[in-house]
Amino acid sequence: MINFWRHEELLMIQCNKIDFNLLIADHTLFPVVPEVNLENAITLEAQLFNRMISKTHFAVSTDVNRAVLTGVCWKIMLICT
Repeated sequence: MINFWRHEELLMIQCNKIDFNLLIADHTLFPVVPEVNLENAITLEAQLFNRMISKTHFAVSTDVNRAVLTGVCWKIMLICT
């Protein structure tokens, strides 16, 4: 069983002998995620998506002091001939 609860500005997570405390922020500080029109969505095979991740994950920093480098921005362009 996993237990979640909020204490002031912390999210407390407990499972067996493991305890996590995560700092949380008010949801109003973040922009609303826009609704996406999926009419023209594409489907990728899991193997291809896995390959995309494996070709880019090496560039992501694990140093929290370099937050600007801790993510990957993908732009997928389809070229139809």
